[in-house]
Amino acid sequence: MRRLKRFLRLSGPERALLLQAIVSIIVVRLALPCLPLAKVRQLLNRMIWRIPGNFAADRIVWAMRAAARLIPGSTCLIQALAARALLVRYGYNARLNIGVTKSGQVSFQAHAWVTCDEVVVIGGPEVKSYTLLLNLGTLP
Repeated sequence: MRRLKRFLRLSGPERALLLQAIVSIIVVRLALPCLPLAKVRQLLNRMIWRIPGNFAADRIVWAMRAAARLIPGSTCLIQALAARALLVRYGYNARLNIGVTKSGQVSFQAHAWVTCDEVVVIGGPEVKSYTLLLNLGTLP
């Protein structure tokens, strides 16, 4: 009930942005296990609509983080793909980054994050410990 009250207090465009973030995460969450990464990116580029008005990058990131809390299984890759698509749709120079780090003696961990004008906006400050493997810019 508290979430619904907060949602209703948002402006119309902010509600639409949050709903767009939720839909984006759901699409990535369902498509990623079935389709190659390039196809998921193409799908996102086609399905995301632009809401009239300008949103600051931090509002788009807020919407993505709020949506991720609502959708179980929203991994860093799912959030990064959806956030990058929204940021690009609103004209930001967003880059999807995927890196790895060694964890323990044998295993490694992967992580995805998004930078916007060289600032990490999704993925947190721990990205410095990852070795960058893939950097996908604003091209579809």
